[in-house]
Amino acid sequence: MENYVKSSTVKEDLGLDSNVVKCSSHGPLHGYVHFSKKQLHQNGKVVLSGIGGAVNKAISTAELLKKDKRLHQTNHIFYISIKEIWKPKENEVITYAKML
Repeated sequence: MENYVKSSTVKEDLGLDSNVVKCSSHGPLHGYVHFSKKQLHQNGKVVLSGIGGAVNKAISTAELLKKDKRLHQTNHIFYISIKEIWKPKENEVITYAKML
């Protein structure tokens, strides 16, 4: 990789609404529940999002909201595609690159 330089990164847009609560693994659970209740009261719906270790907090937040507000739940699973474009530093053609 020392012969290449990162040219650009292209991230796919999911087009989610503005009322998304993005959970992280470090934030307090009661904070997500409180913010989700406020979003639910203002907009009538809330979208919970979690990546990696934060999926557990997103699920726990959803379960606490369902218990408190007597709600139903609709699940949608999304993924984001990230494409990195690397270009050679020099103009010479490298026939292969070994990734470890």
